[in-house]
Amino acid sequence: MQRRDIPYVKITASRYAKGMLKEVRTHEPLTLIDKLICGAYIEARSCERFAALAPYLDDDLQAFYLSLLRSEARHYQDYLTLAEQIAAGDISERGAFLW
Repeated sequence: MQRRDIPYVKITASRYAKGMLKEVRTHEPLTLIDKLICGAYIEARSCERFAALAPYLDDDLQAFYLSLLRSEARHYQDYLTLAEQIAAGDISERGAFLW
């Protein structure tokens, strides 16, 4: 950012994230399951953004964004795997509700 003379700007949470988090259940382990599902959605949305932006960037930034995309993809899969392990079963219905 400094090399490119781009100032850091504080960004507030997205509306969709706030909306999902309002629906998180309040009793463990349900809270953890819901937060993991919300985290997975947030990571997946990051993947979409990085994939959409990458083709329009210079080579250095494109490589960086594609590496971030791969990382975020692993994160969202990890979050869903953990949520299913904690739930001891299918979480697809809860995931659809939170979205």
